[in-house]
Amino acid sequence: MQNETKGMVFGLLAICAFGLTLPVTRVIVPYIDPILLGMGRAVLAAIFAIALLFYQRQKLPSLKQVKQLFWVSLGVVVGFPILMLWAMQYVPASHGGVVLGILPLATAVMGVLSEMKNQASLFG
Repeated sequence: MQNETKGMVFGLLAICAFGLTLPVTRVIVPYIDPILLGMGRAVLAAIFAIALLFYQRQKLPSLKQVKQLFWVSLGVVVGFPILMLWAMQYVPASHGGVVLGILPLATAVMGVLSEMKNQASLFG
């Protein structure tokens, strides 16, 4: 299988898995505490990420990068999963799907704004 085809297949699988996030979460939330589930997902992801970084022998981040990672992790670990889990206790997964569908657009907008800020600081 060609690399481009593999990329398309893996991308499709990732989209399908991401699309199942809210319905599966909605089913699980009545049985598991949202904080435990959200933190459990974060810890599991961190274990795999750390293992991969050690396996690839990546260098440690600088102090500036650690500060940036802290802010990103607040959104990625606390902001999204835990708030989404709390929301799934009160609203249907279809309502959450609308918000979840807006996330790629919001990410793109923030990326553009960040790049514009970087360009302005280069020329200003």
